[in-house]
Amino acid sequence: MMSNFFVMATWAEPFGGYGSFDDTHFPQDWTIFYWAWWLVFAPSMGLFVARISRGRTIKQMVAGSLFFGSSGCFLFFIILGNYGLSLQLSGNLISSVS
Repeated sequence: MMSNFFVMATWAEPFGGYGSFDDTHFPQDWTIFYWAWWLVFAPSMGLFVARISRGRTIKQMVAGSLFFGSSGCFLFFIILGNYGLSLQLSGNLISSVS
């Protein structure tokens, strides 16, 4: 991953549908998925953080949210990212995109 970080981080599928390059519609689908996910997730997360932060200072709440939120995302991407990569490399990944 580290050797291909910039390629993977900036990939926008510029040649999709040309020659041997598949047109996966990944950039468009990811944008729609991410927008919808935040639309649903943001209000409930705000209420959750407000509820568990009762009795704490704003400094404690911000520091805790940044630390534990970043740690949770880090673990989430490590575990599920490696699992997805394992499925892809082993050929067990079944694509629902047709």
